[in-house]
Amino acid sequence: MDFSKIDFTHDCFVDLHVGNYGSLSGLFFSGKTDLATLERIFTDSHDWQKSFQREGRQYVMGFVDPGNVQLITFIQHAFTTQKELDEKFYREHGFYEQSHDFFDIWFDSDVSDVQISFPYLN
Repeated sequence: MDFSKIDFTHDCFVDLHVGNYGSLSGLFFSGKTDLATLERIFTDSHDWQKSFQREGRQYVMGFVDPGNVQLITFIQHAFTTQKELDEKFYREHGFYEQSHDFFDIWFDSDVSDVQISFPYLN
């Protein structure tokens, strides 16, 4: 894989696959720290192939073992950050915003593969 053709600064889509069900939930990440961590994980992934198109950009995906320690640490940190944002929203508005099922699937399901997708450079 020629990583010089991939834009690691735009955004990244992380998609959870569970057994024969395939993709159950995905989440976009765009923060600089998140992208830097996901870039390191992506460059260690495997089975790279074209993924989807979004906003006129072609994405490339790689698969990561859900037991990857860097990935586990990243998702746990993202979950903690999201919970803090949820609590802040609750304090300001008096109700919880509808939460994304990404973390529920990560913690409650037997995730078989994790797909990470970055766009190609324009």
